Amino acid sequence: MPPEDSAKETPLTLLNHDLRTPLAAVVGLAQVLEEEVSDPRLRPLVCLLRESSDRLRGEVEHLLDHVDDDAAERLARRAA
Repeated sequence: MPPEDSAKETPLTLLNHDLRTPLAAVVGLAQVLEEEVSDPRLRPLVCLLRESSDRLRGEVEHLLDHVDDDAAERLARRAA
């Protein structure tokens, strides 16, 4: 494995867990807030928080899936 490939994969692999885990907590808490908050002044803010966290989760998942696909392709090329 060329050193430059190893250097690229290691931080991205770590980012996978480091991004998904706290983001899952934010999304989960936003969902709980949306269910529990009844104050009409806060409802729009809570809804915005939940919608934004869902969008961010989707973007992070897409990015990390793309990175995983690229890493798998590099490994397949090296193994061939």
